[in-house]
Amino acid sequence: MITHILTLFTPELAIAAGFAVLGSAIRGYAGFGANIILAPVYAFLFGPQEAVLILGVVGLISTVPLVISVAKDTAWGQIMPMLLGIACITPFGVWALVSLDPGHTRRVIGGLVLAMGVIYLTGWEYQGPRGVKTRIAIGGLAGWLGGFAAIGGPIMVLYFMSSKVGTQALRANNTISVASLAPFYLAVMWMSGIITPDGVWRALFLVPPYLAGQWVGVRLFHIVSEAVFRKFSLFLLIIIGAATLVS
Repeated sequence: MITHILTLFTPELAIAAGFAVLGSAIRGYAGFGANIILAPVYAFLFGPQEAVLILGVVGLISTVPLVISVAKDTAWGQIMPMLLGIACITPFGVWALVSLDPGHTRRVIGGLVLAMGVIYLTGWEYQGPRGVKTRIAIGGLAGWLGGFAAIGGPIMVLYFMSSKVGTQALRANNTISVASLAPFYLAVMWMSGIITPDGVWRALFLVPPYLAGQWVGVRLFHIVSEAVFRKFSLFLLIIIGAATLVS
């Protein structure tokens, strides 16, 4: 058992740990963004199914401190309808993850990440209705993307970013909504029988570097200007998405 676990310490895991620090620093700063950076990288390193598993387990464990710290600032009335949409649609995302060819899935993930980067770069804001039905629909779309590629968070973030709330409340809503995705798609993956012990072990190994990066990001929130951080994050996002798309 121990011998087998030691075989998981590969160059790929070391690369994944380095990106975990980088991606989680972005999440610690903004309340979201880790998975959209890490998903295409991990899909390339470990395959799409294991990438979603790793990101779900790491996110579920490491997000607890962030969730506790922002819970009091969260608009729970807006979050709850999204959870309903996530619960209903996430299984379809996992079905797509399991059904599609891994090579095609990896490129689709890269394309989605690149598209999200371009959307953020243009500064587009959602201007549509903001009622309960809209939040359920947004939650459903996020749930599908979460189950398919662990990148459902940005859809909800785009919605909240156009709500004209303060930075503290925006960060809280982003953190809670993104954190809500992993429990749903991990549960569906478990019921589908596609959770592997190796994937879980890799996720556990990546928790410490992820927490370290998250700690750095929280402190950068009070030091680095939002404009500088946004430009860096978007540049990184577009580069990773494009690289995955053509790999």
